[in-house]
Amino acid sequence: MLKKNVEKFLAFFVLGLFLAFLAFNSLNIERKNFDDKLTNSRSIHLELTEQDINNALNVLNTGIYIDRVYDHDPEAKTFKADGWLWAKWMGERELSSWNPESSIDPLKTLSIYNAIEWVSYYEEDPVYYKTPDNFNYQSKGFSGRFIYKDVDYRKFPFEKLVLPIELTAVDHWIDELVLLNKNEIGNSKVDKMLELQGYNFEKFTVEDKKRIFNSSFGLNADARASFGDEKKSIYPSIIASLHFSRSISSSAWNLFVPLITVLLVVVCSPLIDPRNQEPKIALPASVLLVLVFLQQGYKSLLPSSLSYLTFMDYLYGWAYLVTLLVFLESLYTTNKAFNTNKLEMENLIKVSRERGQIILALILTITPLYAFICWIF
Repeated sequence: MLKKNVEKFLAFFVLGLFLAFLAFNSLNIERKNFDDKLTNSRSIHLELTEQDINNALNVLNTGIYIDRVYDHDPEAKTFKADGWLWAKWMGERELSSWNPESSIDPLKTLSIYNAIEWVSYYEEDPVYYKTPDNFNYQSKGFSGRFIYKDVDYRKFPFEKLVLPIELTAVDHWIDELVLLNKNEIGNSKVDKMLELQGYNFEKFTVEDKKRIFNSSFGLNADARASFGDEKKSIYPSIIASLHFSRSISSSAWNLFVPLITVLLVVVCSPLIDPRNQEPKIALPASVLLVLVFLQQGYKSLLPSSLSYLTFMDYLYGWAYLVTLLVFLESLYTTNKAFNTNKLEMENLIKVSRERGQIILALILTITPLYAFICWIF
């Protein structure tokens, strides 16, 4: 009798597991589309070459210092940052430029490409200074809100977050002006106390790039002369990136401890005596409601527009499946106990307890394996 019941449960359990994997694997297309999107976004930035530097009429040694980052909004994919920008160049104060304003004050041509809202930037003229080593120097503070590109949340809550600040010259193409950070990399830093709530700061990188547009913005003849393509323009670019990772301790305490706790509660419920019908059925049913509540909690940390499942979604999918199967097992056992006479009750209790032990051992064994498979795929 025990063997027959266990075989039924195992068959049902394996079928449920198969259906869960089938549902999760159907999202591979969305994952591939996300990877393609990330690849295409990287293609608009190319490495700055020595030839670009040598061919440019002017070179601005540009630096950036980020004082603080705050008000991160994953739904809108924006953040706020404060800091300073500076530029140094050799020779005459006035650069070779078609724009008289940026020729006198080169820092005015410097713009942050991904800025969507300025708190302060253009309120005051840049500070000019002639350094003892004969450099022309200008500096200016900035404060504003900036937008960043899609984050790969598939490993949530262990995702990596990169917040970029992209500097560019709005009045000059790459053959007219180059923005160069390599000579200012030693001074391009972040504040020692920089932090972002819920994340650990990992590193700060600054890259010299050039940004390619598939439009000349109406300057067809100029683009043909500069790039050999009247529908193309290339602008100088510097990408300063703040790299963060989500806090492991915070994630473990706020996300994993509650999930593991309710999962342990539900896998232990088959051990309840089938004569205690009310708690045996009510416990897994209550856990289903708790899972819904917990899932809403971590979903609030993610953009609502995600088109793929995260690592946490896979774990909750597994928790839902286990809870549902345990709930069905409880219904089956309590219904059988209700229709069993006193002479057969002891045998039913024994069978139920042994089945509960098998369920507990199976779930505790399979769950880590399932989590590992979800992580690597």
